[in-house]
Amino acid sequence: PSGFEVVVMVSPVWCWRLSPPMRSFARSMHGKLGNVAVVSCMGGSGASNAVAEIERLAHRKAVATLALRQDQVEAGRHAEPLQAFADEVAAFAAAHARPKAAIATAKAA
Repeated sequence: PSGFEVVVMVSPVWCWRLSPPMRSFARSMHGKLGNVAVVSCMGGSGASNAVAEIERLAHRKAVATLALRQDQVEAGRHAEPLQAFADEVAAFAAAHARPKAAIATAKAA
């Protein structure tokens, strides 16, 4: 994942916390994650807790976040916020793009 400008992490929120599978993934990527963006889906609340935990595990602030509630997704009201999130991630990646030589070096390491 270090070869990407941004890694988008998508996880449900369970009991107001980051889901255990995403927590395990983030821990396993210690030192390998560069910039991260976070999408959380939840029944009601807890996205800020999940984002804070990912930021702690990644040792950096998320470049973009999106919290979707289950009722929003089920009602089809997620497309606009999801597009805004995608645009924010794309803009960050474009503004912070590394030269191709740096990417090749990161992949070789």
